Amino acid sequence: MARVQSQLCQLTNAERVAILLGSGTLANDVIGGQIWQSGQRGVVIVDGEFGRRLADHASRWSLPFDVFERDWGQPWHLEELGDFLAARPDTQWLWLTLCETSTGVLRDINGLRHLASAQKIELYLDAVSAIGAVPVDLSGVRMASAVSGKALGSFPGLAMVLQNPPHRDLIPAVHKGPLPRYMDLALYNEGAGVPFTQSSHLIWALQVSLGRYASDQVFSRVATASLRLRDQLKGLSLELLGERQATNPAVMTIALPAGLNSRTVGDELMRRGIRLSYESDYLLRRNWIQICLMGDFDPTHLPRLAKELAAAVGRDKKTPATRHRLAAGVSGRT
Repeated sequence: MARVQSQLCQLTNAERVAILLGSGTLANDVIGGQIWQSGQRGVVIVDGEFGRRLADHASRWSLPFDVFERDWGQPWHLEELGDFLAARPDTQWLWLTLCETSTGVLRDINGLRHLASAQKIELYLDAVSAIGAVPVDLSGVRMASAVSGKALGSFPGLAMVLQNPPHRDLIPAVHKGPLPRYMDLALYNEGAGVPFTQSSHLIWALQVSLGRYASDQVFSRVATASLRLRDQLKGLSLELLGERQATNPAVMTIALPAGLNSRTVGDELMRRGIRLSYESDYLLRRNWIQICLMGDFDPTHLPRLAKELAAAVGRDKKTPATRHRLAAGVSGRT
């Protein structure tokens, strides 16, 4: 546990990390509980599915907060956010996704850090899809969530809360209010990371995965593969979300045109041996499919992915019948 904690802190430049058995949802619930203990008012940014879920976390904790909401996948500028915060001088914290997984948009962490410092507010991040996919420097960030799966490439099942404590340390909830024991971050920090039963198997697996980050080769490998694949996808005249702003190279969200159904296209690709992300409700509602270069992927398979996608969406001139077959399967909802 101590080695894994050290590796995670070195990777992210965080001072401390608590590791819990659970998913990223648990990590964000824990962060919500810590904000709740402060009793302070804040702002949640909603510009995608996982920003929407952060707002839901905040609502379930009965946090006092305002929502800075923008269209999914569309650009907005830090100046807009700065004006929004300045108009709300009682704001003490800001919570958002570093990489909005639903669209692939990647936020400027340096800009966010400077803005939070200038506004004298604490910054909280959902960094689940960013850590492990791109270099992430959490210095100046109060807390951030991460997971053992996703880009870190280990087995799912471990939730992480990376922390940069203020001058005062966390006070156990027993002295402040009825925070559930399992979600009391102070107990993890006091107990050397093991206040309750942990999974030695998942900890060992995570240690192995973190060993890949001894150099920056993991990041360059993802970036190189992503650039090549994006070029191939653009050749298919498919709409990639977030192209006018910074995106996570490991996440490509494709908005399918009218006449194609995301479930039908996803099923067709799976039949061809290509498994994409498309079955989540928020993807189906918007007729989107996703390619995620996370974990131990083989870049030599990506040209085939582009070829099979072209055939599945009818952009392969050699298979014109495919488009008609897929279009026939479209229901009234896209």
